[in-house]
Amino acid sequence: ELMEEAGYPFCAAHKRVHEIFGKRVGEYRLRFQAGEDITDELRTMLSRWLFNHIRGDDKAYAPQVKQHLNQFARDHQQGSWLGRTLKRFFR
Repeated sequence: ELMEEAGYPFCAAHKRVHEIFGKRVGEYRLRFQAGEDITDELRTMLSRWLFNHIRGDDKAYAPQVKQHLNQFARDHQQGSWLGRTLKRFFR
């Protein structure tokens, strides 16, 4: 939602990546329920995906979302609880 509000141009693609990831995890779940030992394979996939996704995909949108939140905080900074909270997190 923040990506959309910030106008991040690759928001739809980012959501699609998460959908594909969810399907992949669902496939592992089915294999596990069928009795297959997927422990090592799942751990490897999750660690690689999370590391690469956070380091790449999530890092790519962070500046735009941060800029949007900072502008929002400046626009609503008249001593409101939200303005004070955002200031603490994004300064």
